[in-house]
Amino acid sequence: VTALYDQLSKAVGAVTAELALISDRSTADLSAYYKKFDSYIRFLLQPESCPTGPPYTVCMGEPRVTPQLVGNKGSALTEVYQKFDCAVPAGFIVTTNSWNAIIEHNRLRSEIDTHLLALDPEDSKSLHATSETLVSLILEARIPPEIDSAIVKAGRDLVTGLGNETRPLFAVRSSAANEDGRNSFAGQYKTVLNVIPEDVIKAYLQVLASKYSPKAILYRITTGVSDREASMAVLIIEMIQARAAGVIYTSDPQGEEPETLFIHSVPGGGEKLVNGRSETHLSRFNKKEGTVKSTDLRNSPLDKVETHRLARLSTELESFFGAPQDIEWAIRDSDPIILQSRPLRIAPVPESESPEGRYDKRIFPVLYHGGITASHGRGTGPAYFLSTDDTPPHIPAGAVLIVENIPASLVLFLPKCSAVIAMSGSIAGHFSTICRELEIPLIVAAADISGKIPHGTEITVDADNQTIY
Repeated sequence: VTALYDQLSKAVGAVTAELALISDRSTADLSAYYKKFDSYIRFLLQPESCPTGPPYTVCMGEPRVTPQLVGNKGSALTEVYQKFDCAVPAGFIVTTNSWNAIIEHNRLRSEIDTHLLALDPEDSKSLHATSETLVSLILEARIPPEIDSAIVKAGRDLVTGLGNETRPLFAVRSSAANEDGRNSFAGQYKTVLNVIPEDVIKAYLQVLASKYSPKAILYRITTGVSDREASMAVLIIEMIQARAAGVIYTSDPQGEEPETLFIHSVPGGGEKLVNGRSETHLSRFNKKEGTVKSTDLRNSPLDKVETHRLARLSTELESFFGAPQDIEWAIRDSDPIILQSRPLRIAPVPESESPEGRYDKRIFPVLYHGGITASHGRGTGPAYFLSTDDTPPHIPAGAVLIVENIPASLVLFLPKCSAVIAMSGSIAGHFSTICRELEIPLIVAAADISGKIPHGTEITVDADNQTIY
C-alpha cells in the first residue's frame, strides 16, 4: 500500500508543480496543501510496531548489519570498514532498536503523534512550539537500564581499543532511517563534536532530540518522510583532529561533467565547509584517465600525493557502491580517513533555452553576473536580504533570499522562496545539497552582490548562467 501511495503522491506532486508553473503566484498555496495532506496520509500509513529488543549497540566489525538497524550512514560506513581497504574512524552504532525502546519505555508514541497531528507546518509559531515540546520530551526521557549499560560498555571497549595516552574525544552523529538515501537529510540532524567519554549519553540524547528540530520536522514533511519512518540510530566514533578535510563528489551533481571527480578541501575540520561558512579549494580530475583537469596546489591544504590518493580512493568507492558518491573525508597525518559515503544525487542537465524564453536585456537589464551555480533553475520574486533575526512569516511569498552564508537551517525558509543567492558558501555544503533535492535555484560565492540589488526589487535569478535580471 505504501509503495502504491508513493506513486500516487509523486504523480499528484508533479501535477501541482506544473499547475504552479502555468498559473500566477496566487496558486502557490496548492503546493503547500499538497505537502500538508501528503504528510497526514503518510502518518496514517506508517507501521504500527517497531523492534525494541537487542541489539542496542553494534560495532563496526559486526556482520550482517542492515540499514534498518543502523541507518544508511552507519550501514555504509560499516561496509567500508569491513570490505574496503581504507581507514574509517573507530567506533560503534547505537541502533534504531534503542530509539524505539526509549520511545516505548517512556510511553511517548501517543504524545508525539498528537503534537505532530496538531502541527501546522506553514505556521512558524506552531512549528517552533511543537519542536520545543518534542525536543524537551526526548531530552528528559529515561534511557532503559539495558540500553544505558550497552552504550557504556561499548564506549569503554572503544576507549580501550584506541589505546591513546591522552583521553580520546568522540564525534556523535545521526544515522537515522531514510537519512543518506533517497533523501540526504544533509545537515538536518545534530552532530556533537569533541565529546568526552563521560558525556556520551548526554550527546546521544541531544542527537536523538534533534529529530524534532524545526528544520528536521519541516524537511521530513517537505520530502514526504513520516515520523515512524525516521527512527534514529546514532554513530559514536573517534574524533579526528584533522589537518585537512572536505567533500568529494565522484561525479558532477549538476549533471554536466559526469566523468569529472571534484575534491573540495579546507584546512582543519570540515564543519565550516558543510555548514556553508567557507569557500573551498577545488581540484578536478578526469576519472577515466586518472588525470588532473584543474587544481592550484599553491592554495591547497593538500599536497599532490594526497590529492591523487583521494581521487583514486573515491573512484574505487564509487565502483564499490555502484553509483556516484558524496564522500566526507579527513586527513590527520597523511592517510585519508573516510567519515561518510552516501549516494550523490545527480540533477538533470537543463535543456537549451529557446529564443522565445531568453530575456531581452534591453527590457530586463542585468543587475549582477557572477558566483557559482550550486543548484540549477530560475526563480522570480522580490529580493529579500535575510538577517539572522528573521523568521519565515516576515518573508514575502516567492522571495529571492540573499544571504551571507548558507547553514542547513535555511531549509526553514525554502517553502517561501523562489531562489537563493549566497555571498559565500560552496556547492559542496549541506544547504546546496538540499537545494538540489528540492529544485531551488542557488548561486553561491556571490561575494560582491551586496549593494547592487536594492531590497524589495523584483528580480529574476538565472542560476544556470549566474545572472540576475
